[in-house]
Amino acid sequence: MDAHGFGLDLGLLARLKLPKGYGQALQLGLSVLNQGETVKYDYGVHEKIPATKNVGLAYYILDNLSVAWAFNHTVFINNYNGDFILENNDVGAEWTVWKGRVALRGGMFRQQRYHASENGSLGFGLRFRGFTFDYAYANLIRHTSWDARFIHHRFGFSCSL
Repeated sequence: MDAHGFGLDLGLLARLKLPKGYGQALQLGLSVLNQGETVKYDYGVHEKIPATKNVGLAYYILDNLSVAWAFNHTVFINNYNGDFILENNDVGAEWTVWKGRVALRGGMFRQQRYHASENGSLGFGLRFRGFTFDYAYANLIRHTSWDARFIHHRFGFSCSL
């Protein structure tokens, strides 16, 4: 099966220096993703890719301590069951120690759609000589008639040359 399409992603990240006594910096991020994106399959079916809008703030209280908030709004186009919207609110904090080589992280997530979902997460990152390893543990609770609980372990590894 082959498919092709075209879409546009735009983003903006601004870092604002704060007056003395009000923390280190404030970052504002905005993005719009998958604008105008439609995939056409070789057998003639067209599918609209979900359009997403994101906004986020990060407040650097100290050089090594930050708190952040993000909001995500995604519209799923569904020709069969009707369109629906998914919205997420995220908050979190990161504390870096030992010359920026270790990052400790924690956060909360809330999703509104059909049945609300919530989670808490804890994690850490290790950075050494261009290599980075990340780990996160997330506990997801989906509020349904049977209140499902899911546990996620996420790992990441990157190398910068």
